[in-house]
Amino acid sequence: MVQGRLASLTLLLVLTGVLWFSAEAFKKTGVLRIRRIPGLDAIDELVGRVTEMGRPMAFVLGGTALEAQGFASMRILDYVASQSAKYDARLFVVAPLPEMEPMCQEIMRAAYLREGKVEEYNPSDVLYMPGDGSKAGVLGLYQREKVAGAMLFGNYYYESMLFAEAANLAGASQIGGTANYHQLPFFVASCDYTLISEEIFAAGTYLSKEPTEVGGLTAGEVGKALAVVLMIIGSLLATFGNDSISTLLTK
Repeated sequence: MVQGRLASLTLLLVLTGVLWFSAEAFKKTGVLRIRRIPGLDAIDELVGRVTEMGRPMAFVLGGTALEAQGFASMRILDYVASQSAKYDARLFVVAPLPEMEPMCQEIMRAAYLREGKVEEYNPSDVLYMPGDGSKAGVLGLYQREKVAGAMLFGNYYYESMLFAEAANLAGASQIGGTANYHQLPFFVASCDYTLISEEIFAAGTYLSKEPTEVGGLTAGEVGKALAVVLMIIGSLLATFGNDSISTLLTK
């Protein structure tokens, strides 16, 4: 028997049950038991700022591969695009990967359609800037269009500081968000507001209100809470020479 297999199976079944129960509860009640992240209010404020100034905004996706952060960022983009269409604020979207570009096009088109302004949607506002070319492309976009706001979400690396500083030079307010811990200090130092680590996933779930995503987020939080409780109890028991928790987890 492989050690830890039984404990992992038990945890999987418990969290799967939490996911299913949370998703079903949300379908029936529509009550989202997730605290509103302050960064979401900052998004609304930024859209309002660019609208008042009559200048465009840029939404720059980060990523070397399309993964969880990319999908969460697109959930946020869907909301930002709807708000931009609603208030007639021009929004540029920078997609660094070829598979992101058609997805962003569809998100933007759907957002304008929901607001009854599909004729105002300009496909040229979604820009595909791959690889190192995106660095110069984004800097040029900021200066050429005189953007008043910038949103940087996704899987960022060294380009985070490059884009953030370029936006500051253009006089743009910024909101950043990434789950890459090694880039968070740069976002915190250079952006007006930062979604830190898993807040980017919570924000995407909060805005999408997709039942399965709500269930997944709830199960993840329950799993983390359970892990903390087990560590605390296990540490206290081990202090007094009782290793029952560690033994249980190795079964």
